[in-house]
Amino acid sequence: MTYEKVSKLKSAGKNNLEARNESQSYNAITLSLVYAENYILNHFYETSAKFEDAACRNILLKLVSLYGAFLLEKHLATLYIGGYFSGEQGLLLRDGIVQLCADIAPHAVSLVDSIAPPDFCIKSVLGRSDGEAYKHIQNNIMSYPESMSRPSWWRDVVHWRSYVPAKL
Repeated sequence: MTYEKVSKLKSAGKNNLEARNESQSYNAITLSLVYAENYILNHFYETSAKFEDAACRNILLKLVSLYGAFLLEKHLATLYIGGYFSGEQGLLLRDGIVQLCADIAPHAVSLVDSIAPPDFCIKSVLGRSDGEAYKHIQNNIMSYPESMSRPSWWRDVVHWRSYVPAKL
């Protein structure tokens, strides 16, 4: 599509600079992004396929598939415009992404542990690496400012002195 757009602009009398400038917004930029994403995806696949441990290799290949499907889904509009997708193929792709996520979900903790981000990056009270979830929940509650005092608006909600029971 980029080549066709540049050729059409040149045949309309535009010079090289004008033709390239006017084709970049929806054609050349997308092309360069897809080229980079394709390179990353291919490198990820080749590295995963060479992994020695079969169980790890299978999970890595599912991650490769998920990443590839994510990239396709990200460019769904372009794929439909270019005629590469038609009908319900986009919906099938999205169903496949959901299925891959379900396949990978049981391995989520292992995958996060393999990357080993620090606890503050994950921002999960329950997912701390030391296993002391309740201690961290209590510390978060107690360290919150004014967590052990009444809110400033408590009198607006509770009028316990002026409460008159309803007569039945």
